[in-house]
Amino acid sequence: MTGLVPGTSYHVRAFVVTSSAGTQRVDYGSEVNFTTLGINLTASAPTPNTATANSAQTFTTTITNNGGVSTGVGFNNFFQVASAAGGGGTIVDKAPTAMAILAAGGTNTATVSHTFATDGTYSLRACADKSSALNTGVITETNEGDNCSGWTDVIVATSNAIPTVTTPTSTSLTTSGATLGANVTSLGIPAAITARGTCWGTTPSPITNCLSE
Repeated sequence: MTGLVPGTSYHVRAFVVTSSAGTQRVDYGSEVNFTTLGINLTASAPTPNTATANSAQTFTTTITNNGGVSTGVGFNNFFQVASAAGGGGTIVDKAPTAMAILAAGGTNTATVSHTFATDGTYSLRACADKSSALNTGVITETNEGDNCSGWTDVIVATSNAIPTVTTPTSTSLTTSGATLGANVTSLGIPAAITARGTCWGTTPSPITNCLSE
């Protein structure tokens, strides 16, 4: 037989036709069934799960053909970006990208670049053999319901910055002492200051005799 549908179960039984005294009879043997080899395309959860606001980040997913035969033709994959964790909020479809024929058991990677405008928690997922949320794809699969990965929550932060301080001051000078001071003008991003103060010495750029306050 040819022209069968991939991943489909078929039932088969033999028959025999006999004719006696002008009467025709059809008898059937035992029934067996078989399932043709199928294709099942899935996408892994995208990585990474962090990004920097206003900086393009590339996300990657692995597309796997879990079936027993090649896809035979190329197909599209696409990513979705949600404005909240777990696929919540507003969901936007990214432009699809093409992938070549994928052999039985084969894998390949798909990527997308996305820039988040502000910090916060977003989410992202990938879908195999689809070019949009409403598209059903071009590959006939044994399971059309598992083409999309789970949602990856993406933590977006503003660019890192080191803390800044004003130029130190020295007042109340005596022969054996002085009052030192400075102001922290920015805590940095992210803010993680555990101590602040002044350092002094008899050579430039002192890193000893540091007094915390």
